[in-house]
Amino acid sequence: MMRILILHTYYQQPGGEDEVFMAEAALLQERGHEVIKITFHNRDLEILSRWRQAQVTLWNWRAYRHVREVIQTQQPQVVHVHNTFPLASPAVIHSAKAEGVPVVVSLHNPRLMCPSANFWHRGRLCTQCLGKLFAWPGVMRGCYRGSKLYTLGVAAMVSLHKCLGTWSRLVDKYIVFTELYRDLFIQAGIPASKIAIKPHFVADPKGLFLRRSPREITRESDELYFPLTLRTPPYMVKKPKNWPYKPYMGLPYMARNGNFPVNRPYMGVGYKLAEPKDL
Repeated sequence: MMRILILHTYYQQPGGEDEVFMAEAALLQERGHEVIKITFHNRDLEILSRWRQAQVTLWNWRAYRHVREVIQTQQPQVVHVHNTFPLASPAVIHSAKAEGVPVVVSLHNPRLMCPSANFWHRGRLCTQCLGKLFAWPGVMRGCYRGSKLYTLGVAAMVSLHKCLGTWSRLVDKYIVFTELYRDLFIQAGIPASKIAIKPHFVADPKGLFLRRSPREITRESDELYFPLTLRTPPYMVKKPKNWPYKPYMGLPYMARNGNFPVNRPYMGVGYKLAEPKDL
């Protein structure tokens, strides 16, 4: 059995990444592994000035020191990093490597390739920042929160850590959730040998879905299929006909009680799962 340090930064609004973090930690504990959690919460940014927010996004010294202290005390065998944006910052990856601990990073979204983390701009698919050292198209458009200043901070964080080798040298293994993500991150420069695909899971799939199809959805559909891989038959996801459908990249999101979390206006609000007997 292993001693695993899992690190995650909660967004100000709950989302699918939080669900994955909690589900994976619970499953590891159920299988007998010792799990140590370090969590940050982005609500703490509210008390910081904009200058300080930008600073911790690039490199949070307090988080860096805290993670090193926990590693020195708990002696984990591996550090599994979920979200670091923006409060924890990628500095926590450097903490683990400074202590000689292998690092696994789950890439829940394409923020390393797109400042807005959704490949979406003004109702259209957009990959103009993909493969660039600095995401200047996104900055000029203000893709993150509609602000050029905020987008500059995101782009600077990603670019700084590209130059520091955080993404290419310090991470031992990346976890992505679809074949689409794997291919995109390879295009972005992450070695294919470092990327593993692990679909999302649920402990009890009844009334829930596991993963979305990796292919892009570009037309209205009343019934969409999402394969489950937890020894269960396929489920059908039904969408209300009056729901204002928009194209969606097929990024993976967990569901609770048969409903999608409301992360963005076009991310599956209103979908419900049919029972296998209805297929």
